[in-house]
Amino acid sequence: MKSIVCSLILLVGLAFTCTNPHHNHNELQIPRARPTYINFTSLWEAFDLSQVTLTKGSIQYQGQELNKEYIRMIDLDRLLYSFYKTAGLAPPKETYGGWESPDSTLRGNFIGMFVTAVAKSYASTQDLEMKAKVFEF
Repeated sequence: MKSIVCSLILLVGLAFTCTNPHHNHNELQIPRARPTYINFTSLWEAFDLSQVTLTKGSIQYQGQELNKEYIRMIDLDRLLYSFYKTAGLAPPKETYGGWESPDSTLRGNFIGMFVTAVAKSYASTQDLEMKAKVFEF
């Protein structure tokens, strides 16, 4: 009987607390679980691109070869046009235009992407032609 009375008093007290407009509801502290954080650095390990080999004939391999073909097509003298101009030197060839045109605010931006592409191509294929392309700069 005593436990029923205590339970009723508790319920009435909670009902009063929840319905009383003068009660500060922020006083009710509901315990919350702490968020769980996963340390992803322990799940993955960095690896060198030379540890990956693509199967010849696969679409990934074809893409890699296409990228190397594109890299070979880029004429560095044309790509470096704005750098020659900025240095006060006569550019040996005309610019590619577009992003690399002299009036573009993005000129020179592609060179960073190009160098990254050549370096990653060499790192993943060990193709000496790609290594030589990096050192042409």
